[in-house]
Amino acid sequence: MRLNILKLVLITTVFLSGFLNSFAQLLKVGDQAPNFTLKNLEGEQVSLFDFHGQIVHLTFFATWCAPCVVEMPLIEKEIWQNYKNSGVKILAIDQMESPLFVDDFIKAKGISYEALIDENGSVTGQYILRLPHNVLINQKGTIVHTAPGLELDNIKNLIDEMLLISDVTNPKSESPNSFGLSIFPNPSFLTRNQTDVTFLLSASEAAHGVVFIFNILGQRVRSLDINLPANGQLNLKWNLRDHDNILLPRGIYFVRFNAGAESIMQRFLLLN
Repeated sequence: MRLNILKLVLITTVFLSGFLNSFAQLLKVGDQAPNFTLKNLEGEQVSLFDFHGQIVHLTFFATWCAPCVVEMPLIEKEIWQNYKNSGVKILAIDQMESPLFVDDFIKAKGISYEALIDENGSVTGQYILRLPHNVLINQKGTIVHTAPGLELDNIKNLIDEMLLISDVTNPKSESPNSFGLSIFPNPSFLTRNQTDVTFLLSASEAAHGVVFIFNILGQRVRSLDINLPANGQLNLKWNLRDHDNILLPRGIYFVRFNAGAESIMQRFLLLN
């Protein structure tokens, strides 16, 4: 009896030791993401370093993984469709399945971001212990998020912060008379007679766009979907309230306007 107990303890110790060693070797937040090269569903080679200077979201999945089946359309709708024109790349990495089988799965789920096949699991083994798993890499190649499951709000907030920092430190040049954002009045004063501001938006043609409002910490407090008319100009009123319909406190805010592949940002001062 005592011998059997000792054997059980020994087996358990060896198992836990191997598990902890595997966990300790996984890439973590703050690590530089190593390059890898995998084939996409068309058989073309795609490398992580192809997207240096962009934000890269890696989502590890398999067609047999039930949570993955739920997560991937959410990533399509909430992340890819909102950020694909803002310097964000999503790579879905499948685990050792047939490209034809994965292609059928991707099409059935309406996924338009790129899928890659990890044929021997070598890339996956650097990042995860189980599926699903999501990783976010900043423009400098540093891992800023890695976690099992989809922490959607956290990932979107991190993307917003990275884009905001990029826009502030590397402002994009504005094309005269073709793409612009003006805010009136700026600064704005919260009074009984002044409870909204107007964004004057312009683009070269009709387009779908999004206006993002960030606080000084880089946290997104509101987003407004718009459709620019045929003349490419729109006056958009905003009631100075966040996504929970709470009136914003005084402070410095940043307003970013995205339409098509273009983006511009302005600083906005709110006083009372």
